[in-house]
Amino acid sequence: MAGLKTNCCNFYQIEKIKRVRLVRRADGYYAQFCVDVDRKEQVEPSKKTVGLDVGLNHFYTDSNGQTVDNPRFLRKSERQLKKLQRKVSKRKKGSANRRKAIKRLARKHLQVSRQRKDFAVKTARCVVRFKKSLSERTYQCSHYGTVLDRDHNAALNILAIGLNRVGHT
Repeated sequence: MAGLKTNCCNFYQIEKIKRVRLVRRADGYYAQFCVDVDRKEQVEPSKKTVGLDVGLNHFYTDSNGQTVDNPRFLRKSERQLKKLQRKVSKRKKGSANRRKAIKRLARKHLQVSRQRKDFAVKTARCVVRFKKSLSERTYQCSHYGTVLDRDHNAALNILAIGLNRVGHT
């Protein structure tokens, strides 16, 4: 650590840094620092419970019936990816222009993966697997006659199971 330059904007003391990892991505190199820090957040409980279900039609459906649409980042970028892939395949193997085309393609894939991860981190709190076949899109209760979207029904079931296991507070 003695060879590192220090500036006035250090966030953590050097003794707090436990591990440094170098990562290569399509857009460059990154240094990831593992730091020993006690982090405390003041969070007020909302006193509301909700069940979430990840689906095919919507990104998720909660037990209140609200849905968040799937942004389909990959589908929106398919045309650009197809064009970049075509450019890679037309270049001569081992050439500098092929390496440049591969870098452009890799950057586009990285952008799509970051968009998807960012959206998932910001919107979804949990991912759940349910047993119904994918062709059945609605749930009909034979006892009460209730008709629900299968994702909405799954979210309600998840909420009920969660409340039974943890207990309602």
